[in-house]
Parts: sequence; structure tokens; C-alpha cells
Amino acid sequence: MLIPLASLLSAIAIARRLRRRPPGLPAATAWLPWLLPLALVALAAATLPSIIVFRKFIASLILPTGIMWLALLWGCWILRRRRAQFLGALALTLLFTVAGNHGFATWVLTRVEAPYRGLQPLVGNEHYEAVFVLGGGVGRGANGSDQLGAHGDRLRLAAALHHQGRTPFLVASGLTLLDGHDLSTSTAAIWESLGIPEDAILRLPGLDITAHEIEAYAEVIERNGWHHVGLVTSASHMRRAQLLCRRHGLQMAPLPADFLGSDPSGPGIRFLDLSLVPKSRALEKLETALWEVLGILAVRLTGF
Repeated sequence: MLIPLASLLSAIAIARRLRRRPPGLPAATAWLPWLLPLALVALAAATLPSIIVFRKFIASLILPTGIMWLALLWGCWILRRRRAQFLGALALTLLFTVAGNHGFATWVLTRVEAPYRGLQPLVGNEHYEAVFVLGGGVGRGANGSDQLGAHGDRLRLAAALHHQGRTPFLVASGLTLLDGHDLSTSTAAIWESLGIPEDAILRLPGLDITAHEIEAYAEVIERNGWHHVGLVTSASHMRRAQLLCRRHGLQMAPLPADFLGSDPSGPGIRFLDLSLVPKSRALEKLETALWEVLGILAVRLTGF
């Protein structure tokens, strides 16, 4: 979408200048300067993607992030003659454009997930005495029922490992900070609905952050005398979780779930086209990656 959009905007800008320019050419050749904007319009039409992509691009402009982006661009245009204000508005616009770019956010998140990209927990026959699942993959719906959340792949992966006969026990933990909802109870309920027997589930309620969960895991592992256990969490979260494990002298096999980065065997990451307009899901991806980077830094500096 970048080439047709730039071509169309350039054609409009040139046409406005030609309208204001006093006639200085003979009548027979006065039409010649208009060939340039016409050529740009033709270029825009020739490089325009499919009608579906075009419609999605237009629709993205009327979403909240698209409207904010257009407002920032309009602000840059209004302030174009005020150098200091223009530079400030331009910097803010560029920051929002990059942060909301889906290709850029995916690239950053891919780098965070990179150490675990080659792992496929459901491939193989490795056996674990227990599989621990960090909270965050489940929540409470508006109707009061337990439901999978944005990181629900954690629960699916653990359930699949149990059904494969590769672990006799699943350990659930977690607590939401905002409303104090016990995630371990919701996790257990969903596992039971997936055919996991109640006596194969161990709940660790009241653990609000990852550091507290890992600390409780260390106690459970020592109490049961387990030597080979697995740890399930989102791929982006695994580096911080493993760092906390090492702080407690734990060796838990990483079982990453919920990959949100790009597939290295796919077509690659695109930074333009539909990604040109900032998207809320891109901001969410970038926030996830930066949150983990800050979390890793905090663990290294404070040990917590």
C-alpha cells in the first residue's frame, strides 16, 4: 500500500501547485505539466493491491489507532511552518508509527522467543514426573464461567502431554493481581473438562507473580523428590521464568507454548502494506516483548 498511497498523495500535491501557478505556457502546451500527476495516478492504480487489501487498509484508517495516526499526520501538516513544534510532532508520529507497526512488533517478539523456537514439546517421548504450568492462560468470563485467555495454549499443551502419557501430574498456579481470582482453580476446572482426572491435578493457589510461583515450585519439587519436571509458559515468558528457576537452583525442562513471533519457514516479516497503519495488536505484541525484557533486567538486578 505504500507505493500507491505515496503516488496518490504526490499527485494531489502537484495538482494543487499546478492550479495555483499562473499560466505561463502557450495554450497548446498548457496541458503538458499535468502529465506528471496523471502518471502518478496511473502508478497508484497499477500498484494497487487487491480490492480486499485496499478495503482492509481503508478500514484500518477508521479504527481508533488509525484515527490517532491520521490526527498526528494532520498535526504535523498544521505545524509544518513552526520548526520546533513540527519536529516534536514528527518525532511523536514516527514513534507511534514504528511502535504500532505489526511487522516491527513481530520482529521484536521473535527475537525474545528465539532461544526456544526450535523446541516442539509434543514431539518425542520424553517423560516428566510432573509438568508445571505458570498462570495466565485462563480467566473468568463475563458470565462467570472459566474460559481460556490469550495465553490458553499453555493449558492445551499441558493437557496434551498428559494425554500422551508423558506426565502423571499437572501443576496449576496463578492469581490475578486486579481482582484476586484464583487461576489455579480455573485451570483445574478446564483440565477436568478436557478429560484430565482430578487426582492428576495439583493446585497451588494464592501465587500472584512468577517469582512467587517458581519459589513454590521449588518447595513442591523438593517435597515430592522429583528430579525431572517440565515448565510450561508462553515462549516470550520462558527466558524470565528459566532465569528465576536458576535463581532457586531448579532445573525445569522448558516446554514453550503460545508462540506469537514469526515462523522462520514462512514468507518473512513485512513492515509495510497493511502494517503501515498502526494497529492495537502490534502495540500489544511490542508491549509483551518489552515487558519481558524489563522483567529479565529486574531479575538480574534484584533477583526478584
